[in-house]
Amino acid sequence: MTKKARSSKKKEKRLESQPGKRAGYRIGIALVVAIMAVAGAFWLRARFMVDPTLLARDSEGVRLIQEGKDAQAVAIWNSLIEQHPSYPDPYVQLAEFDNSFGYPDRALVFLQRLKKRGLWTPQAQVELAEAYVQLKDPRALKAAELAVRVAPDSSRAHTTLGTLYAKIYGSKRALDEVAIAQKLSPNDPTLYILAGETYKDEREVDQVKAQARKCIAVAPNTAEAWYLLGWALEQNPSPQNDTQAAAAFKRATELNPAPYNSWMELGNMLMQTGQRQAALPALERARIQSTKLGYKEPVTQDRLQQRILIDHLLLEIYAPEGNKAKVAELQQETDNLSAQIRSMQHKTAPPKHAI
Repeated sequence: MTKKARSSKKKEKRLESQPGKRAGYRIGIALVVAIMAVAGAFWLRARFMVDPTLLARDSEGVRLIQEGKDAQAVAIWNSLIEQHPSYPDPYVQLAEFDNSFGYPDRALVFLQRLKKRGLWTPQAQVELAEAYVQLKDPRALKAAELAVRVAPDSSRAHTTLGTLYAKIYGSKRALDEVAIAQKLSPNDPTLYILAGETYKDEREVDQVKAQARKCIAVAPNTAEAWYLLGWALEQNPSPQNDTQAAAAFKRATELNPAPYNSWMELGNMLMQTGQRQAALPALERARIQSTKLGYKEPVTQDRLQQRILIDHLLLEIYAPEGNKAKVAELQQETDNLSAQIRSMQHKTAPPKHAI
């Protein structure tokens, strides 16, 4: 008998002497097959047994959102819930809609209704995590990690987890999640902006430039991308970079004239390239815009410091012209802003303890 045959005989004897183990193997395999069959049945039911007219109406809502017809889309989804309360997709669509506009409490209402009906889906878990993140709910991290497990192909899930990782672990793990999201949704400009802004906070200039260019390639009318590109070019001063930075900031203001920092940076770069008179209207626009706060936007020391910078740049233009009234106005404003900053610093300073 050969060595191979003897080895085979030994294996047979070992298995024959352990009938319980052999039965266990068979049961285990049978259970796996059964589980796969059940999961497959549920998937087939969910995918192919839904009324095609429901899918069509749901898709129409998505199309309307893409066309900017939000009210009509919301009306369709609400109608679907009313007429077909066991169809889960419109609950999730409305939750995503509310999360996207900063109403996570309203999103939770739809998700709770969905859960009560036993209709939970992977995408519902993604929206639950996003709502928790916005609400600063302590359950957010657990919900986001679960969302990535149940919906690994959801770029939104990875972005939500990345947002949390940025706060808890720092930018490295956050950017890893955003990179996955970018691969899943390569045409989503918001993902490149998110990565670019994160790299900007880390002062990784080349990465900011790369993310801005990627965004412009897929969505050339994204103002934030042009701003980030201008900022990156501005960090390495040269005649060519300064000219390109000014052009990038100008494009950002054309696409979105609201942010004051785009006007401020444009004015600054025009001054750097010797275009003082062209810089004047940009800086005056920045000065006006910087006083306008968005919804629930607080006054911060950084915001006040930038307003002082705008005033100083304007003083460089008005002082040589001998415009005494404008110079006095700007100096007074600068003094007031500086006083505000000192007051804020005093309020946030830790109390002094007696020795």
